[in-house]
Amino acid sequence: MTVQTSTGAKRHGPRLMLAAALLTMTPVMSLASFPQADQAVEEKAKPSQSSDESKDQREERGLEDAWETFRPAGMEASFEMPKKPKLRERTFSPVADQPAIKVRLYSSVIQDGEMMFVAGWHDLHTIPRYPRQQQDVLEGAVATAVANVLGSIAEKKKISLERYPGREISYRFAAGDVLYRVVERVYLVGARQYQFRMLAKIDRFDRVAAERFFESVQLLDPDNDLPPRPRKQAGS
Repeated sequence: MTVQTSTGAKRHGPRLMLAAALLTMTPVMSLASFPQADQAVEEKAKPSQSSDESKDQREERGLEDAWETFRPAGMEASFEMPKKPKLRERTFSPVADQPAIKVRLYSSVIQDGEMMFVAGWHDLHTIPRYPRQQQDVLEGAVATAVANVLGSIAEKKKISLERYPGREISYRFAAGDVLYRVVERVYLVGARQYQFRMLAKIDRFDRVAAERFFESVQLLDPDNDLPPRPRKQAGS
């Protein structure tokens, strides 16, 4: 018997796969072991493109001029995305007898579900004050992201946001017969963990758009939003 796939299912397939990948990426507080794929997915070599051709493709994909800055309430950070993100929330309990941790994920899906930008954050129970503790949190976050989609790591490196430590990881994973590429950055600011992720079908991945997204991230200082204090008059 031949199983037929409806047109609607085909059209929404990539979007559903991205949503599933988003919801399965749960951060943890400690370093986790994860399976490696037997072979890394190799991108096919493509002819080099001129800057004009690349720009035309980005404009066609809606990645050139539609970007906006977003400052979600409570996040204490801002970022740019090419489309207004939607909020998804989930909880997980990494420590017994401790309250569940709420994760807030802001996702923007474009190109008919073939590309997604994600900005997320959550607060840990305690502040990792020592370098080894900070390392465990960051390594655990990126390891779990890869493990949950049975991905294959292409690159990992240490980064920072202002003076705060972070990690950047690039990996690939398969959802059905569709291959995806992901670049993710994780930062630790006190007890708060930030995650910024760009994922797309492997032939639609745009490194320029990913860099624009990552470089737009800024930590907000509430004091900077206050009006200047009036100067004291002489003799007062």
